[in-house]
Amino acid sequence: MPQDVEFAMPYPRKVAPDLSTALPRHMTWATHHALVSGDDATAMYRFSQHAEVGAWFCPSPETEQDLDLQLDINGWYFVFDDAFDVPAGRTPDTAVSICLQLMERLGTPPGDTGPAASRPRSPSRTV
Repeated sequence: MPQDVEFAMPYPRKVAPDLSTALPRHMTWATHHALVSGDDATAMYRFSQHAEVGAWFCPSPETEQDLDLQLDINGWYFVFDDAFDVPAGRTPDTAVSICLQLMERLGTPPGDTGPAASRPRSPSRTV
């Protein structure tokens, strides 16, 4: 994808004013949740400006927690989406594994610590 493209927008650019203070919190969160690990991954993540995109989507958050949530969700979705980028003819095994884990967790009632296999399941879907 070309990186030297300029777009003309018919409305003023807005960005959450607290981005500079939210960014370190987001990077701590992203590192803690293994979205990035190591200097190269961190540099690539920052180059992609995931946090900035989140601050553009949420230019007027009511609280600092609203902005933090937006940056964290936005960053997670970008990294999750990248897990589907595999060569033609290959299966995105990492993404499939993550999806299965998410489906399992979303199907677990709050407070339930029993094995998932013992609970009734909704109809199976092929991933």
